[in-house]
Amino acid sequence: MALAPHMEVISGLCAAHGLQHDSGVDFGGSGAEKSWQGRPQQAVHASGSSSAPLLSDGKPKLNIASSSASSVAASPLVMSPAPRNDHDDEADAWDEVARTLKPIGDTLRGDRLRTPLGSSDLPSSVVHILRVARRQSVLANDRTSASEADAVTECLRIVANLCIDHADNRARFLDVGGVQAVISTLDGILSSPIPTDPSALQFSPTSLKLLRTSAGALLNLALEHPGVHQALRSEHHLSTLAKLASWPRLYVPSAWSAERVHFDRAARSAARGEEDMQRIRDAASTAGWGWRVLCDVCADQEEPGEAEEADKDQKEAEAESEADHPVELLCRSEGFNALFRPLVAMLVAQRPSAQGTVLPWTDDDVSDLISSDSDILTLAAELLETAGRRSSTFRSRSMHAINLDAHSARLLSDLPALPTPLALLMHFLDVSTSPPSWEGQGVPAASDAEALSEAKKTYSLSKASVARAIVAISGEDENMDKLFAGGMHNDRKEGWFLGTCADWMGRRNREDLAGTALLALGNLARKDANCIALVKHSALLPTLVSHLQTAEPDIKVIYGCVGLLKNLSIPAPNKSLLGDAGLLELVAPFLDAKYDNVQPLQFATVGLLKHLCAGGQIQNALRLVLGKSNGRMPLGILLSVLGRTEDVPTRMEGTRILVNAIKTLWQAQTSGDATSDSKRAEAKSLLLGNEAVVTALSEMVRASHKYPVLVNEGIFALTLLSTEPAGAIAVAEAMLRIGEVPSRKDSGQSASASISDLSASEAGTSSAAAPADAHTQHPQRQDTLQAYRKKSSSASSSTASPPRSIDMVYSVLARRDARMPPAFAANACSLLEAIAEQAQAGRQRDLMEKISRELLPALRHLNEQGPSEVMPQAAATLRAVQRAQEQ
Repeated sequence: MALAPHMEVISGLCAAHGLQHDSGVDFGGSGAEKSWQGRPQQAVHASGSSSAPLLSDGKPKLNIASSSASSVAASPLVMSPAPRNDHDDEADAWDEVARTLKPIGDTLRGDRLRTPLGSSDLPSSVVHILRVARRQSVLANDRTSASEADAVTECLRIVANLCIDHADNRARFLDVGGVQAVISTLDGILSSPIPTDPSALQFSPTSLKLLRTSAGALLNLALEHPGVHQALRSEHHLSTLAKLASWPRLYVPSAWSAERVHFDRAARSAARGEEDMQRIRDAASTAGWGWRVLCDVCADQEEPGEAEEADKDQKEAEAESEADHPVELLCRSEGFNALFRPLVAMLVAQRPSAQGTVLPWTDDDVSDLISSDSDILTLAAELLETAGRRSSTFRSRSMHAINLDAHSARLLSDLPALPTPLALLMHFLDVSTSPPSWEGQGVPAASDAEALSEAKKTYSLSKASVARAIVAISGEDENMDKLFAGGMHNDRKEGWFLGTCADWMGRRNREDLAGTALLALGNLARKDANCIALVKHSALLPTLVSHLQTAEPDIKVIYGCVGLLKNLSIPAPNKSLLGDAGLLELVAPFLDAKYDNVQPLQFATVGLLKHLCAGGQIQNALRLVLGKSNGRMPLGILLSVLGRTEDVPTRMEGTRILVNAIKTLWQAQTSGDATSDSKRAEAKSLLLGNEAVVTALSEMVRASHKYPVLVNEGIFALTLLSTEPAGAIAVAEAMLRIGEVPSRKDSGQSASASISDLSASEAGTSSAAAPADAHTQHPQRQDTLQAYRKKSSSASSSTASPPRSIDMVYSVLARRDARMPPAFAANACSLLEAIAEQAQAGRQRDLMEKISRELLPALRHLNEQGPSEVMPQAAATLRAVQRAQEQ
C-alpha cells in the first residue's frame, strides 16, 4: 500500500507531541526513528461512545470518541509463524494504521493540539489514507473487515475532532481535498442497493460505525463554513448527502415503533436488546446529521447586511440565481426522491405502537427517538419548502409520476394511490397527524412530557412547510394548465387538484387546508380564462363570501380569500360580478387599524379594491364612495388607512384606488337614468369636498420620484378634479403645501416583512401557511409589491422626494427624468391648463398666479425646446395661463 510516507509523517507527529498507544508504548522512543513498516504492535484499543454536545447556537458539534476493538494479547510462547498471505499483510497494515491514528483522535477531543496538528501535514496525510482506502475498495459495503473499518474510522475521527470550533482546520481540510475524501467514503458505504429481504435491511454494525463517523466528520467540516458548503454544491455530492439522510438501510423515522422491526441477524447475539437499541440510536442520529448538513448546504447564502441592501436597492437579481441554487441541483439529482421519504414514514406511522413486545425499549429510549424523528421531519419539511421556493425543477418534477424506492413503495402500499409527489404532499397535509407514540400512546410511553409537547408543535410546523411547498408548486407557470385541467370536479381524474381545493375551502374546521387551497387557486388565477371560469363556478363565490362574513375570521384564510379575489378581479367580465356579490364592502374593513399589523392583508385588500374600481366600473366606484360597510363608507376606511399607514406600497396602491374611482366617475358618460346620474354627481361632489382625497393624490405625486407611473397617475387624477372650480382650488392649495414627511419607510420592505406573520399556527393541525416569496406570496399576475422594491438606475431615484408636489410637476415639465416619456409632460401641461381655466377672482386667481409663477419657466422651455409632440399642448397651456392672467 502507498501508505508508508504518510505514516512516517504521522509517526513523527506522534513523537513530537508525546502521543502514545493506549498500551503505554511511547512513539517518542527509538522506535519512532525507524521507518514505518506496516507491522502490528501489541496494544489495546480503548472503547468509547460517540457524543454530540451542542454549540451555543444550538447546532451540534461532534467529539468523536474512539472506536471499539478487541484486545490482542501476545502469546508468551515462541512459535513458528503460520503461513501468511497478502490479505493477512494488508490486514496487519490497516491494523497498524488504526493503532497509530487512535491516540491522535483521542487527544484531539480536547483543544490543546488542534492548532499545531491542523497546521501540520496531518490533514493531508489523513486524506491520502482515505483515498487509498477508497481506491482499494476496502469500503466494500457490508463486507468491510474490522481492520479496514477501524483504520478508516480513525481517519474520520481525526477529521471530525480537528474541526471542532476551528475554522482554520476546516479550511485546511478543504484545501487538501478532505471534503471529497469524506464524500467518497460515504459513496463507498451507500453504494449497495436496498435489499429485498427485510431481515437484511439494516447495515451491519461495521458499516453503521463508518457511516456515523463519516457523517460526524462531514458535519464538523461543514459547520458554518461557506467554503465547505460550496464544495458540497454539486449534483453528485448533494445526492450522496440526501442518500445519507434518508436511506432506508440506515434509518426510517418511526419504524422503531412498528409492530415488526427487522434487524440484521448478525446483531441478534448476547445483550440483543441493548445492542439493537444502541444501533437504532446511532442510526437515527447519523440520519439526523445528514439532514442537518444537507439543509445547511442548501440554505440561502447571504453575507451580513446583504438582504437589507438588496431590499433597499432592488431584488432584480438574487444573490444566487435559481438555476445555480444548491436545492435546484439537488432536485435535478436522485436526491429529489429522498425529500419525500420522511413524509412516507410518517404517513404509515399512524397505528398504536407495539414496540414493547419487540424490543425492551425504555421510556427514555422512546423520548430520544421521538426527538430524533421530530428533528428529521422538521429538516425535511424545511427543505421541501426551500425547494418549492427556489427550484423550478422541484416544482416541475412534483407533477410527474412519483418514483420512490421499493422500500418506500411497500410502505405506501396500504394508502390511497398517490401518483405524483404533489399528490403525496396534499395527502400528507390532509390526513397526517403526529404518530401515536408522539401522543403518549404505546408501551412504554415517552418519559419527557415537555419534549413530547414540543415534538407535536414541530409536527404542525412541518405541515405548514409542506403547505407552502404545495402553494409553490401551484405557482409554477408550466403547472398552471395541468392543475386547472378538468375544472373543479373532484370526480374527474383530470380535475383532482381543483376538486381537492374546492373541498378544502369548505372545511371550516381546517383553516390550514382552506388557506392552502385559497393560495393555490390564487396562483392558478393568473390567466383571464381561468379567472372567468373560477368566478362562474357555482360554489366558489358563496364559499369566499362565507369566509369573509365570519365574525372572527382566521387571518390566514382571509389573506388567501383576498389574494384570490385580487386575481379574479382583473378580467373585465368579473369586476361587476364580484362587485354585485358585495365583496367591495366585505373586504374594506380589513383596512381598519386593528389589521395594521397584518400589512400583507392590507396590501392585498387595496390591490383588490384598485382592480374593482378600474376599467370604467361605475357601480363599483359608487360602492366605494357612497356604499356602506358595517355602517361606514368604504371611502372613509380607505382614507383613514392612507393617512395612517407607514407602509409605502399600501399607501401608494391605496391612492391608486382613488385614481381609478375618479377616472371612472369623471369620464363616464351621462346614462340618461336620473337616479344613476344623481348618484354619480353625489359621488363626485363628495370626492371634491373631501380634502383628504386631494391631499392623498398630491402626496403620491410628491413622494413617487422612484415610480414615474405613479407620478403621472396622480397628475392625471388631479387634472380631472381641477376641471371643477372647487377641485381647482383644493388641488392648487395641495400642490403648494409642504408635504408631510413622517418617519415612513421609503422602501417596499415593510409589507413583505410581515408575510411571516401569516405563517402557520404552532398548535394542532391548523397549520396553513402564507408563503414567503415570488412563487407563493401575493399570487398575482405581476407582483406589484416588487415594483415598489426596485430602485431605478436613474440618478433621480437616489434623491429625496421634493418638499411639494408642485416641485415634482415642475420636474416633469422640465423633462429632468429620462424615465418619464413626453406624454407625462403633456399631462402636466393639462393640469396647469385646467387650474388656469377655473381661475376667476379672489382666492382662485391668487392661487393660479402662484402656480403659474413657479411653473411658467419650465412650461416656456418645453414650448420652445420640445420634444415636438408636446409643444402643441405646451402652447395651449401658455395661452390658457395668459387668458387667466388677463381676466
